[in-house]
Amino acid sequence: MADDDPAWSEFLLELARKTKSKGTRGGTGEMDLPTALNNAPFRPSIYLLHGIHGNVLFPDAGYCEFDDPARAWQQIHRWCEMALRAKGDPLSRQGSLPVGFEVAIASLEELGKKEPVWSLLKEVGADIINPLYSQPYLRHCGEESTIRQLEAGINVLTRNGLEAKVFASSEHALHPQLPQLLKGFGIELAFVIARLAGGAPTSYQPRLEWEGADGTSVLAIASQAGLPNGQIWHGRFFEELPGLIFSAVSRPDLSAVVYANIEDFTNPMPGSDAIAGHVAELDRARIHVRGFSEMADAPLPISRRVKWSIEDFPLRHMDSRLIPAARRCEDLLIMAEATDALLSALGSPTHEGLLDEAWKRLLVAQNHDAYIVPFTVPGLYSELQGLEDSSPWSSEETIEDRSIREVEAASGAARSVLSAVTGLDAGDKGAMSAGIRDGTAMLNILWEREEVLGGKTFSLPAGGYASKSASFRSRANLLVEGQSIVIHGRKVDIGDRAFPVTKGKGGITIDAGRYTAVFNDVGGRIEIRLRTQTPLEISVEAQSKVVITYPFGAGLSTEHAGHSSRFSWIDESIVVAHDGTPYFKQEPGKFKIQVPAGEHVYCIARATNLPDAYKRAWEFSYPPVPFALPDGLPAEDSLARISFNGCVPISIRTRNGLCFARFLSIDGSEPVIEGGKQVDFFGRPSHHEPRPWRILNYEIPVSLS
Repeated sequence: MADDDPAWSEFLLELARKTKSKGTRGGTGEMDLPTALNNAPFRPSIYLLHGIHGNVLFPDAGYCEFDDPARAWQQIHRWCEMALRAKGDPLSRQGSLPVGFEVAIASLEELGKKEPVWSLLKEVGADIINPLYSQPYLRHCGEESTIRQLEAGINVLTRNGLEAKVFASSEHALHPQLPQLLKGFGIELAFVIARLAGGAPTSYQPRLEWEGADGTSVLAIASQAGLPNGQIWHGRFFEELPGLIFSAVSRPDLSAVVYANIEDFTNPMPGSDAIAGHVAELDRARIHVRGFSEMADAPLPISRRVKWSIEDFPLRHMDSRLIPAARRCEDLLIMAEATDALLSALGSPTHEGLLDEAWKRLLVAQNHDAYIVPFTVPGLYSELQGLEDSSPWSSEETIEDRSIREVEAASGAARSVLSAVTGLDAGDKGAMSAGIRDGTAMLNILWEREEVLGGKTFSLPAGGYASKSASFRSRANLLVEGQSIVIHGRKVDIGDRAFPVTKGKGGITIDAGRYTAVFNDVGGRIEIRLRTQTPLEISVEAQSKVVITYPFGAGLSTEHAGHSSRFSWIDESIVVAHDGTPYFKQEPGKFKIQVPAGEHVYCIARATNLPDAYKRAWEFSYPPVPFALPDGLPAEDSLARISFNGCVPISIRTRNGLCFARFLSIDGSEPVIEGGKQVDFFGRPSHHEPRPWRILNYEIPVSLS
C-alpha cells in the first residue's frame, strides 16, 4: 500500500484535526501518525477488532446478506484472503486485517453444498466468533433451544475441522446465564456487545470477569462507559476510526480501549484497505489491530468481577408471529423427545434422527432477521444497500413466512413421532389429552403429580405412566366480579371491552366480539384459552413484587415494560405462565401481559416459592401424553426413577442409543436418579457441584421395574 493512499492521508488529516495536532510530513501536507497524536502523550492502548456478519440461507431462498449467494461467497472468499494474510506477527501484517467470522453456521452449512466453504475456512484458520447455529435472539429461545443452538453449531464446526474460541454476537444474544453455557461448551471469552434490538451493560475498563447466575465465570470484553462502542452501521467503521481514536486518546484515565465492530460482509467498507496497509504503523503508535480470539491473551488487566442482572440486557419489543410459534414448537419437540425416550422402555423404537432434523428446522427458523425485519423478501437487502440486483430467487415469500414454514415442518415431525410412539393421533398439546377414553394410559415426563385430563383426575408417578383415574371435583377459587374474573383472590381483566359471561362444564367463557376467552379449572391451575383478532392486554392485579424469567434463570423486575420468557411470579403468591407471548408492562397495582392477535393459552396458579412457581409453569407447558398401553403391563409404573427435588427437567432425549436428561437446579439441590451418571454438555463423563441456577446433565437408564 503506497503511503500516498488518499484514504490513509484523509484518515491522518482527520485525526490531526480532531487532536488539534500541527506539522506535516515531507512538506506534503500529510500528517504522520505520531504527529497526529502528539497532543495526547498519556493515552490508553487502543485495540481495533473487526468482524464480518452474515445470515441467512435456506435451501430454496436466501435473505439479507445471503439474498445473493454468489455475491455472499465472493465476500466470504475476500475476507478469508484478508484473514490469511494477517497471520503471524502483528508488525508483519501490512495489507491485511485479522477478521472475525460471524456467519451463521446454518448458512455456511447450506452454502457448503455448492461451494468449498469449509475447506477455505479451515485453510485460513478462520476466527469463528459466533457458534450459534442460526444467530438467534437468545432471549426469544427457550432453555433447550439455547443449548441446541450451541450444540448444533459446534457440532457442525467440529465435523469440518473448525472451532470457536470466543463468543461475539453483533445482534442481541446476551443474558445472565451465558457464562455457564459458554464455559460448558469450552468457550472462555465473551464479548458483551449488542446493537439494533437491545443493549448491553458497560464497564470502565474493557476486560473483566463475568459471573453468571450460577457462579460460573468467563473472561469478557465489554463496551466502555462514556465511549462509543465501535459498532458502526453500513460499513463505515473504518471511516469513523479518527473519531473513535480521538474519543480514546481523550481519556488518559483509561489504560486500554477496545473497539469491536462486526459488520455485514456485503458492505464495501470504505477505508478498510487503507487501514490494512498501515497496520504496523498503527501498532507502533499503540493502536493495535487484533483478532477477536487474540484478545484472550492481550495484556489487559482484569478490572473487576461482575454479576449482571437480566435488566442489564434490555431487549426491544418485536412484533413477530414467530415468537409464540417457535416457543410452542420447542415445547412440542421436548414432549416428543421425552415421550420417545421413555417409551423405549416399552419396546418402542426411538426416532433420534427425525427429531434431530426437526430441531435443526426450528433452530434455523429462530434466526434474528425473521424477528427484527420479518417483512424482508429475497433481494430486498441488496436493493436497499444499493447493490446490483442479481438475486437468483423468484420468491416473494417474507423471511417470517419462510421461517414459519420451518416451524410447521418441525412441529409436524414432532407430532408424527408422538403418533408413532403412542399409537394415537397426536394433534396439539391440548387435543392430545381431550376426550380420552377410560383406561388410556397417560405418560408423565415430570415429577409425581395429579393432573386433570378430560374431566378426570390422574395420579401420575414421576417419569412414568398411569391408566387409572378418578372423578374430578373443582376446588378452584374462580368467580366473576363485574367485568373481572377473580382467580385466587386476584382480579384478571381481558382487554377493555364489556362482555357477557357464560358458565358451563367447560369453564367460564367471555365473548367481547373481537376476542373470546375461556377460563378452565384443570386442577392445580386455571388455564385461559384466548382467541383475539386484535392486540390486547391481560391485566392481573399485583401489589409490588414481580419476578420474571429468562433462559435458565429468574430475577426481580422493576421495568415498566419488559420481557419474561416463560412466566412471571407475582407478589410471591401466584404464577402467570404463557405459551409464547413474553412481553409485559407494569403499572401501579397491575401486571399486564401484551397479547398479539391470534390464539394463545395462559395459566394462573398458586406458588408460594420460586421452585414451586417453576413446577406450576412446567406442568402447564408439558401435560401428560396419552398412549396405548401394551397388553400384560401393570396399570401404573415408572420408566425412569427420578426424584426431581428443586430441579425442573429441560429435556429428556436419546442420543446414540443412550438416554440423557438435562435439569435446571432452581434452589441448589440436585435430582436423585437411580443408576444415573453425571455428564457434560457433550455427554462425556463429568462431575458437577449443584448450585442455584446450575444446569445439570445426566445419562439415565430407562426401564420397567
